[in-house]
Amino acid sequence: MTTPRRVLACMAPEEFAWFLDPAMAQWDPTIEMVRCDATIGVDGLVAKLQETGAPVLLTAWSTPKVPVDVRKRAPELRYLCHACGTVRHIVPREAIVDGLLVSNWGSVISRTVAEHTLVHILCCLRLIAAHQDAIHVRRAWERTSEASRSLFERRVGMHGFGNVARELVKLLAPFGCSISAYGPFDPDEAFTSRGVKRCASVEELYAGNEIIACVAPLTPETRGTVTEQLLRLIPEG
Repeated sequence: MTTPRRVLACMAPEEFAWFLDPAMAQWDPTIEMVRCDATIGVDGLVAKLQETGAPVLLTAWSTPKVPVDVRKRAPELRYLCHACGTVRHIVPREAIVDGLLVSNWGSVISRTVAEHTLVHILCCLRLIAAHQDAIHVRRAWERTSEASRSLFERRVGMHGFGNVARELVKLLAPFGCSISAYGPFDPDEAFTSRGVKRCASVEELYAGNEIIACVAPLTPETRGTVTEQLLRLIPEG
């Protein structure tokens, strides 16, 4: 009898439901799925890896950060599959250097995030929150004094020009928007091939657009870059 191949999934119950339960019907029956709650903590996670000998670890937002020496403490572990975005809070760089293979959802989610961005833009322009408050809270059925606005032919600026921004460009196409973006590390071809004006600075971006979509990844370098001074540069209207 062969030893079953094991995969250890360490995440919160709701994350199991989101990421794993829909896929279990197609799960390879020769692979044994072992679940543990993310509240198990770092030492508990290592102990579970040692107990199961699982070569694969599935993680999500709530998973505790694996220790730097995880490969030494759980030598059977070879691959960490993160079901979400950044792995900075899950995997120390030293573990990757030590040979741990790591993947995340990459650009798979970009189209959906871009869709959410478009929804937020439309909700703000059309005063959805204000109308909901007027109807369901204040019971004010009459038209509000502030007029809603359209997205058609607006100037839209993108702070960041990675995968999400590039998907957002596609979604904005039917609205005929004039699009510009600031992405200091992206090649010129990424802008020109999509008909997007490249801004030389964030100040130029914010001063030249009525709508700003902040789609840059949150990193130590980008944290805190959107300031009150920048927001005051956005034109009225």
